[in-house]
Amino acid sequence: LRARATATIIAAVALLLSRPVNAQQLNVSSRAPSADWSMVPKIREEGLQRSRVMEFEGYIADVLGARLTLSSDMKRAQSWVQSEMTRTGLVNVAAEPFMDFGVT
Repeated sequence: LRARATATIIAAVALLLSRPVNAQQLNVSSRAPSADWSMVPKIREEGLQRSRVMEFEGYIADVLGARLTLSSDMKRAQSWVQSEMTRTGLVNVAAEPFMDFGVT
């Protein structure tokens, strides 16, 4: 359960950070969204008691360091992220191709 929850948190953060937001998406509808209120305390407990965010952030910032687009350091960082996602239980983990420019 712990590995699956960690993988879910990593995937959610990656998805949120990679998705562009436009002005229309910021409009709030008059209807309140439904929520599974029985799941809220479980999510809070997972985030507050077993979060590994700072461990991941520390490794990314202190060990992997700065990464130029398409550099060997970027490839090393991608490899680390893929291995962490696989280790935590995600399947079909793959790096998306980037545009054809940058350091090769």
